[in-house]
Amino acid sequence: EGVWLGTRYWFDAHDNPVNQAFVKAYMERYKTPPSYNAEGAYAAVYAFKAAMEKAGSTDPDKVAAALSGLTIRAPNGEITFRKGDNQAVVGPTWGRAAAMSAEHGIRMLKPMRAFKGEEVTPSVEETGCKL
Repeated sequence: EGVWLGTRYWFDAHDNPVNQAFVKAYMERYKTPPSYNAEGAYAAVYAFKAAMEKAGSTDPDKVAAALSGLTIRAPNGEITFRKGDNQAVVGPTWGRAAAMSAEHGIRMLKPMRAFKGEEVTPSVEETGCKL
């Protein structure tokens, strides 16, 4: 309790329909809130699905090209694969570990703040990474 932490995803930090449906289905199936790993896997599947649809192909080179500039709606909000370096621009959540939640069986984050990816991700120019 009292420790500050950051994570790529926190199940109750995002009030959007995709997250609500994801958390509900996950909790029904596993009886525990989804982790950032679970959300990341979920988002990755939908990103590849969207890229294959955009490419009209499953060819790896065409799918990779289709990811550039692609935006998907994920449980933690919109994720854009930035043109120039294909970095997935994802916002982290920061919070302070609070008391155990009887409802969820884990410590909650209070206070908590979800940042937009654009607020914390260095630009292509700053990173020097170009694809």
